[in-house]
Amino acid sequence: MSQAAPLHKFSPSAAPPRIVRVPSAGSDEAGNPLFNAQFMGVLQQSLARQGADALTKGASVTEEERTSAVEEVLGTALMQSKHTLKMLQQWRHQIDSQIAAQEKQVGRMEFALNKARNDAAYMKALKDMVYDSGPE
Repeated sequence: MSQAAPLHKFSPSAAPPRIVRVPSAGSDEAGNPLFNAQFMGVLQQSLARQGADALTKGASVTEEERTSAVEEVLGTALMQSKHTLKMLQQWRHQIDSQIAAQEKQVGRMEFALNKARNDAAYMKALKDMVYDSGPE
């Protein structure tokens, strides 16, 4: 079987990529999709480029400073929830203000409608009085 030309160019110091066998469904490696042979191959290549101590380099973290993944997820979810709550409270304040303004408008419109009805009834009564008390 001939190999196809590589799709990516690598620096001369980097190891060329190697072909990694994908485990079959019946093998032991198929049960762990995160640490399969392909992942281990890429990790080995990375360690070869960066040095064997690349996994342990970096700032040291004390046990008190380290957070678990669950704590990090819950902390992020809590921050998002607080942000959402604040936004909803702002919306509720705006909605409450709009409701109060609309209730005031409804009151004014009801007053104007009742006044118009009363004025129309008064004009009709005056008209009836004028025409009924005409020359007899």
